[in-house]
Amino acid sequence: MTPVPTAESRRLRRVVALVAALALVTSCSGGGGGDSVPAVDISVPTVEFGPGANADGALRPVPNGFAFPNFAASSLPGNEFGPADMVKMFGDGPTVCASGTGESCVLTSEATSWAQMVNDSRQSGHCEGFIVQSLDKFKTGATPTAADLSTSTDVVQGIIRGFATQFIPETRGESKAWRKKKTADVVAELVSSLKEGPPKYVLGVYGELGGHAVLPYAVEFADTANATIQVYDSNWPGRNRFVTANVQTGEWSFSFDGPDPATDAGAWTGGDGGMDLSSLDSRIGGTCPFCGDGTKTTDTMLTIRATSLAWKVTTSRGTVDARTTVEGVDVARVRAGITGVFDYVISIDPALVDTTQKDAITVSLPPKSVVYAVTPAGVGRAVSRSAGSVTLTETSLSTSDGFEVRLAARDNVVLAADADEATVSIKDDTVTGTATLAGKTVDVTTDEKDTKIALVVTGSTIRQQPLALSPVPETPVELAGTLSATRLPEPETRLLANITPDAPYSAPVIATTTTVAATSTVAAPTTSPTQPSAGGATTTTKPKTTTTVTGTTVPTTTTIGVTGTTAPATTVTPTTAAPTTTAAPTTTAAPTTTAANQPPNISTFSCAARSASEVQFTVVASDPEGSSLTITFTDLSGNVWTSPSTRSASSVSGTSYYIYRNQYGTSNFQVRVNVSDGTNTSTLTRTWDGDHITNPSCILVSTP
Repeated sequence: MTPVPTAESRRLRRVVALVAALALVTSCSGGGGGDSVPAVDISVPTVEFGPGANADGALRPVPNGFAFPNFAASSLPGNEFGPADMVKMFGDGPTVCASGTGESCVLTSEATSWAQMVNDSRQSGHCEGFIVQSLDKFKTGATPTAADLSTSTDVVQGIIRGFATQFIPETRGESKAWRKKKTADVVAELVSSLKEGPPKYVLGVYGELGGHAVLPYAVEFADTANATIQVYDSNWPGRNRFVTANVQTGEWSFSFDGPDPATDAGAWTGGDGGMDLSSLDSRIGGTCPFCGDGTKTTDTMLTIRATSLAWKVTTSRGTVDARTTVEGVDVARVRAGITGVFDYVISIDPALVDTTQKDAITVSLPPKSVVYAVTPAGVGRAVSRSAGSVTLTETSLSTSDGFEVRLAARDNVVLAADADEATVSIKDDTVTGTATLAGKTVDVTTDEKDTKIALVVTGSTIRQQPLALSPVPETPVELAGTLSATRLPEPETRLLANITPDAPYSAPVIATTTTVAATSTVAAPTTSPTQPSAGGATTTTKPKTTTTVTGTTVPTTTTIGVTGTTAPATTVTPTTAAPTTTAAPTTTAAPTTTAANQPPNISTFSCAARSASEVQFTVVASDPEGSSLTITFTDLSGNVWTSPSTRSASSVSGTSYYIYRNQYGTSNFQVRVNVSDGTNTSTLTRTWDGDHITNPSCILVSTP
């Protein structure tokens, strides 16, 4: 076996490669799994929230963001995460390269499997990579700026490598620690760091449909509770996007795919634990995830790509899924940023996964889904054809549900099995594969280096054949990320060259009042336009009353202007108050009689189409007085359908509404449509069959 690596040899060092693309590099030896997610001690700074805490890191979407939008992997099929990227990140030591060095590197089985995991995970987008690269270029002052770069091979590969850094142990550990903090803690850290220097964090936001990475570059407070975090969003080149956060309640809102974030009824919303931070430094000083020696106590990392939310992971401490977790298991969305499928990264403490079946974990998957497992023993992969499960220990994968299973171990050994029942395992230096078909079992065992074997079914027999392993996996087409699952416009319409960029964000000014003679003067009422918010509270600045006394200095006051503009200071001119005149008594007019307002009419409320993640409703309504109508959808308790259980409905064509909801199982679902003219509200309730798999069309069950 190969030499045991030292801790130092597994550390990453930072190298700025072509076009200042972020490269993380290490010299690795040994093999067999990676380092554990480190425990990160988060120290939250003390910040007095309010306009005085406003902070600006000087970065702007133009010129520091890219001119082209976030893309799914299928948009640029010529770009893949491959050997050259692995060498740039982790060096060309024996854990990475089985033979060759530099550009001639032939990846080991473990390195190839880890590259496959990255290529699978990036199918839905690369927002993490965009933000990492923008941060790095801004921090180093690299030229040309991001806005001047095209989708050349070097640029795109740098973005792909930046995307891959979210799977590095240190980055996962930092993100995990921040998700345990409150929204106010995240805002406080952003304020503190932006006051000290340039932006240094990736901000992760998590909605029901996916995870997204944005670059926070300024924080502005409307008052002591409400903050607006200005962000560069790779989905919207040249646009001013933002996250609104209430530091008192913990609630936040973010428009993921609404063209106008200020009026987006379908914005992602959440509370404490729904956002996290990960720094550029955590990636530069990170550890190779698969370069351990196979003996160190480490965590197990899973990545799940599923066609629906009907997945779960069962451990000795309980079961976790998209909404439920247990102690020792951390669940997060992969930060990809386009969605279309359901991507998760899961960290499991070593105590829950050992070499025995006693502490095995079971991963249940819907059809056409894939799970990767990075364990101390190697890198495993399982693909489902139909709904079923795979059992994982620290050293094995097994299934009786017809999954394809594979385990890549150190010394460039990999075994795969694809049959009714299949197991791959490693013990000491020996790797074993077992496949069973119609009661007939075939085994293969090897302790030879550089062995790649697959047990496959041909007709009614199982045969052994050489295994060809590529960094680009064969993945079910159902797992390709698409724009159709979002409201994002076509990429061409979002290119910086095809739009008029928003005016750069301008931080509000701090205005001071003027000391005047001993007179009490009330400044003329001024209304400050509200900061656009997506689902958050609207805030209006009240008129200020300034009292000055001769010989006394008037305290400095803060004036908040409109985002993107400079708020003018208000000057108070010394005046002498005129005598007060008492107005003549007024006469109260006789009351008038107004006809009763008639409630709206709902002529149609039907379900046009539905899937596992969305429902399309048709609603036709009118108002007898011709008033504008507001349409909302609620459950029977009156709870509006919003995140995290669903997203608010968005109008598609006037009478058609999409509601993004995720269904578990086959239970029926009830919906109440509420149509209001501002005075009266009319409602209709419908119950539809919930089994979208057996019955993909909408089936009306009842109309209570």
